Order: sequence, then C-alpha cells, then structure tokens
Amino acid sequence: MEHIKKISLTILAVMIWCAPAFADGGGKLIDAVLLDNSPTSVTSDTIRVAKANRVSFLATYDETEVGNSVSAAVTVKGSWDNVTFYSLSFFDIAGGATLQSTETISADGGYFFWLNSAQPVPYIQVIITGINTDIDDTALVSVDYYTQN
Repeated sequence: MEHIKKISLTILAVMIWCAPAFADGGGKLIDAVLLDNSPTSVTSDTIRVAKANRVSFLATYDETEVGNSVSAAVTVKGSWDNVTFYSLSFFDIAGGATLQSTETISADGGYFFWLNSAQPVPYIQVIITGINTDIDDTALVSVDYYTQN
C-alpha cells in the first residue's frame, strides 16, 4: 500500500511540475469600449501568441440606434517584429474553411472567430471600427481571447 502512495505522489508531483507546459492562456483585449463619434474605432493591445497552435476570439457587440443603422467591422492584424502590422485573414463559424479578411457585425450578441498555426505570426491585434456611429448611434464592444497550445 505504501508503494502505491509513493507512486501516486510521484505522478501528482510530475503533473504539477509539467502543468505550465500545457497551460492555455487568454484574457480581455478590448474592455467595453463605446464607439460613437469619438472614438469611431478601437485597436486592442498587442498579444504575443508565438507558441499557440490556435488563438480564438469572442467579440461582443451591443448597439444603440437612434437615427443611423449602426454596425461594426472586425479586422485582425499580425506582426513578426511587433512594429509593423499587416492585415490577417481569420476563420469564423459561418465561413467554415473560407478565410475572412473582415466581418461586419450588426446584431447584438457575440461573434466568434479564430486563427490557427497556418498563420504563424507572433503578435496579434484586433481592430473594431464603428460604421455609422455618432453621438447617439453607438456600439459597445469588447473582445476576449483564448490561446490553445
């Protein structure tokens, strides 16, 4: 019985020691920014995703329309040096295997999209641009991300 306890403790210690190697990460990229007449767009902080096999995003959107038909365009940029950023294509549920370069969202709720290892850039930014936003036609936007190693 003592032998089984030692083996169990050894396995537990190895699992705890190796956990960071298998850890996934994530967080908030854009935290409840109101797009109106100023600002009309928001660019997220840069995240480093160099070792991730997949990076997924959830953009949430809540509009208030008074006179205009409001929407928001989602784009993604990537960089190899964290200085110069280029437009990236991404996947979403509706597009399936078809890459998207931008997506316009116009209904309250969430929009899920992702990058995979076929686009191996180490730095990522998400940009959301309000369309037809002004002082009383607004879009409240947030973006969360999740990396999978």
